[in-house]
Amino acid sequence: MKNITGCSCEHSNDIIFCERHNVEKSSHFVDLCKYKQNYFDAWEEGRGPGQKLSNQKNSLNQNSNTVKKCGGCSKNKPSTIDKAKSLVEAVSKFAMSGFETVDSETKNSRLEICNSCDRMNKENRTCLECGCFLDIKTGWATEKCPIGKWDTVVQIQKPGGCGGCSQKKSE
Repeated sequence: MKNITGCSCEHSNDIIFCERHNVEKSSHFVDLCKYKQNYFDAWEEGRGPGQKLSNQKNSLNQNSNTVKKCGGCSKNKPSTIDKAKSLVEAVSKFAMSGFETVDSETKNSRLEICNSCDRMNKENRTCLECGCFLDIKTGWATEKCPIGKWDTVVQIQKPGGCGGCSQKKSE
């Protein structure tokens, strides 16, 4: 299918950062931008999906070196599949702990660390290492920072053993 708009984004399996429209686009959004004039026009006017009506351009330009761009960059964010794997693992541990959360002091301390980290996407408050939403992750006792800046409060042991292999300890 021929591109019918002025969109110059390249297709990717990952979410890309479109510098022209200052927005992250999935492959579906790239298709809409290339083949649907009304979507392209909305992005051109700064009111397309994923764009904020306020001064998004300046804040995204400040963070644009930390997200994957159409042409690629040195600090790629986790893929959708990697984020899904992290989510499944985190929810499993959280459920196995009985949904144990941390106190507000611990959560606030973790958030302060994240807020000062260069691997935090300040726009959507996600971690650029694991893709987690930090306002949620920092409240779960089973979670830890993927680059070691803060640790779990609760360790999960698998049934029947030491927590490593699910087999009973031999004596």
